[in-house]
Amino acid sequence: MPLTAPLAEWNAAGIEPPQSLKNEGWKAGMKPPDAYFNWYMYNTYHALLELQTKAALKDEISSAADQVSIKDTGEKFTAINVEDALAELKQDAATHSDDYVKHPGTATTINTGNEYAITLDPAPTTYTNNMGIVLTVNADSTGAVTLNVNGLGAKAIKKANGNDVTNLKANGVYTVRYNASANAGAGAFILQGEGGEYGTATAAEVLNGFTLGTEGGIVNGALSLTGNATAAQVLTGQTFYNTNAKSKLTGTMANRGAVTITPGTTNQTIAAGFHNGSGVVTGDADLIAPNILSGKNIFNVAGTLVPFKIQAGTVLLQANDAQKSLNTTTPSIAKQINVAAPGIYRISFGAWGDDNSANHQIYVNGVAAGTQRTPNSTTAIVYTEDIDVPANAKIELRMWSVPGSYCYCNNFRISASAALVSNAVV
Repeated sequence: MPLTAPLAEWNAAGIEPPQSLKNEGWKAGMKPPDAYFNWYMYNTYHALLELQTKAALKDEISSAADQVSIKDTGEKFTAINVEDALAELKQDAATHSDDYVKHPGTATTINTGNEYAITLDPAPTTYTNNMGIVLTVNADSTGAVTLNVNGLGAKAIKKANGNDVTNLKANGVYTVRYNASANAGAGAFILQGEGGEYGTATAAEVLNGFTLGTEGGIVNGALSLTGNATAAQVLTGQTFYNTNAKSKLTGTMANRGAVTITPGTTNQTIAAGFHNGSGVVTGDADLIAPNILSGKNIFNVAGTLVPFKIQAGTVLLQANDAQKSLNTTTPSIAKQINVAAPGIYRISFGAWGDDNSANHQIYVNGVAAGTQRTPNSTTAIVYTEDIDVPANAKIELRMWSVPGSYCYCNNFRISASAALVSNAVV
């Protein structure tokens, strides 16, 4: 009830006494100043006034509360006063707590292998379509997982696409909702916010150092770029990648196109660069074994041609029968016959001298080739020998003797197995 006693009004504020006076109080012989008494009376009055005012307000609120009615435009309450409405709210909160569709339950799992279990409070009595649970997982999974809620039976946890969930991680928080028609009607919990579809790339197709999202979780790429080409090994204007997929390189190799090489007697340098395959090394139809001398090899073609070669015989090819005399101490040409074809020629001549110092010998191209003859006769002695000579050779008969003694020769003849044109020179 309100305070009704009249208050002794006092409006002179006075002056607040010091703290020391408040602590020690009045003492004998003191004469307190009026300002201190005014301060005391003023504050006492106003304290009592505040108590009287607030006591009256409390009684008014209590009286009004009993008369309050609820304006329920949304038809949320059946009660018509605050107290009953609050009771209804409490009941609704309890009901909401039991509704795992509107209010997902939360729990930490225990597991045996990939079989996970939780206990909710309050306990559900059955699996309800769309009931939600927020799980804190206690251990990694190693395969397809199931969830058993309050002993109602293990249900598979599936992804939105129907695939098994296999990669739960310890301390991971996952939200699932029950779908009674999932898993071919057996019912399953569907993992929420699992993500979209995955592509077809595999770890072997993703660069090492990068990761790839898969049905089984995040995997590391295994592809390594191991190219070792250099710009000089790639055609100019063409691009390539080496060991860095983000660094495109440009080739510098010259484009030679089609190059034609004609063989010669010396090596020819092939210019570095790209050759398009249309170039050729010029061939010659005459480059065949029969056109190459036996014993010779031209561009890996071994020759089989055996040149014509004169053989010794009795057919007279050339004769220089005139007598010739010389008085010389060094081998000097007395007779000479030139031949064009190589071969073995039969050479004969008559030789004599004034005494036994006369010497005669066959030379070929200025080099002694026959046997030195010393006839030791003053009449002609005929000598015959077969000598192998090269093509375009000069066959010479040379003579010499001691000073004052003459050498003589005649009938210088060349014969073979077949006739061959030749010419006598001297």
